[in-house]
Amino acid sequence: MLPRNRIFGFIILAMSIILYYLPSRLFPVCGFPLPPGAEVGLLAGHACSKTLRVTQGLAGLTFILGLAALLWTRPLIAWISSLAAAGLGILVILTPLAIAPVCKMPTMSCRLGTLPALVSFGILLSAVGGAGTLLLWKRHGRATGL
Repeated sequence: MLPRNRIFGFIILAMSIILYYLPSRLFPVCGFPLPPGAEVGLLAGHACSKTLRVTQGLAGLTFILGLAALLWTRPLIAWISSLAAAGLGILVILTPLAIAPVCKMPTMSCRLGTLPALVSFGILLSAVGGAGTLLLWKRHGRATGL
C-alpha cells in the first residue's frame, strides 16, 4: 500500500491535469473546445483568454506540487504540497471572480459553465489540500515537530 504522502501526490497530480483542461476542453470559455495553442489567436483581447491563461498557469503550479509530493518521500514535502494546494484552490476560486474575471454578459458560456466549474473545482482542490494537510500533520507532525 502507498504511503499517504504519495496518495495525496497522485490526487493533486490528477487534479492539476483536470484543472488544465477544465477551461479549454471540459467547460470551454467560449462555448467550443479550443485546439492546443489556439486560445492565443481566437480569444485575443477577450476576458476569457486571461481566465484561461491564469487557470492553466495555476494548473502548472499544482502539477509541480503533486509531482513533488509524489517523488520525494519526506512527509514534510507532502505536507507543504498539501498546504500549498489548498492555497492554490483558493486562487482557482478567485480567478474567474476577481483575478482574471470572465466576461460580464450573463448568457455567455464562460459565465454559465466555466465560472461555476472553476469555483467548484477550486473548492474541491482546497478541501483535498486541507484534508491532506490535516491527515499528514496528525500522522507525522507530532513526531517530526511540524
